[in-house]
Amino acid sequence: MMSGDGHNPFMLDGDTGFGDPLVPAAAAPPQPPRDPYSNTNAYETSKATGMGLMGGGAGGGSYSDDKPLLGGDGGGGGSGSGVGSSASPLGADLGDLSGTVPSAAAASAATTEAPDKSAKKKTGWIFSAAYYQQYFDVDTDDVVRRIGNVMINPAGGSFAESLSSNPDLYGPFWICATLIFLDAMGGNYASYLSQAQSGVEAAEAWNFDVKKVSISVAMFYGYVTAIPVGIYFILRCFAAVNTSLVGLVCTYGYALSVYVPVSVLCIIPLEWLRWTVFLLGMAVSATFIFTNLQPVVGSSPKGSMFVTPFLGCVVGTHVLFGVLLKLFFFQSF
Repeated sequence: MMSGDGHNPFMLDGDTGFGDPLVPAAAAPPQPPRDPYSNTNAYETSKATGMGLMGGGAGGGSYSDDKPLLGGDGGGGGSGSGVGSSASPLGADLGDLSGTVPSAAAASAATTEAPDKSAKKKTGWIFSAAYYQQYFDVDTDDVVRRIGNVMINPAGGSFAESLSSNPDLYGPFWICATLIFLDAMGGNYASYLSQAQSGVEAAEAWNFDVKKVSISVAMFYGYVTAIPVGIYFILRCFAAVNTSLVGLVCTYGYALSVYVPVSVLCIIPLEWLRWTVFLLGMAVSATFIFTNLQPVVGSSPKGSMFVTPFLGCVVGTHVLFGVLLKLFFFQSF
């Protein structure tokens, strides 16, 4: 039903009846004309170009479906679209990141790398056998090399390097066990040979002294344990030196290895030979202890203040121990 001027009274002003929104013409936003032959909206293209998201270069070309989203060239007469130009930096960034990601082979090599042998973990209770198992994990080459360090180069002071942060109790234990056998049994046999030179009656009156076995056990194991413990507490309390108790026991245990050949030679019933080899053995052993303890005691300012008298007492105690061994096990009276 039309009015006289051709206007339909049931339709709003500006409504053509072809699907435009039923809003007043004054409230509708202004839109650019549509191009029926284009695949995109000119308004949306111009808006995107103005924001710099998809706009071209100097030519100001528009986007079309004929171009890929991450293409290298822009639409129209421009030098390249904004999205297309960002493809190259994105690819470069991904390439840089790929160079920093470790490969699977490198990761597996890092995880399968063998742990340091010298880094030992203390497991178990301190009064259990599992705790001390780590200090017996040495082979024959290690023990021979450490004994050779005492015999060949006692003044080198390089015993700590031969330990390689792996002090052991295996060597000190068996060195003391060997000395117990040699001094107890060898001392009795040396006593027999000395009395045999005095005559047949003296040899027949000789008796095996069993007390030498128990005394030798107390002397060797007690000396290797008590003296290092005393040195350890003195250095910790008065010198502020953080040293290893097992390392001190190891040092003293291997220092006694010198007395193994000395005890064998002292079986010979010659008193001058016994004193000679004992004095040589005491000199070598005391030199080894002095040269290896001196850098430990002097490693702190407090320790450097009394390093000389302290080491003098240590060396004097060691010499006294050697003299007692000679007089008790290989005496001539």
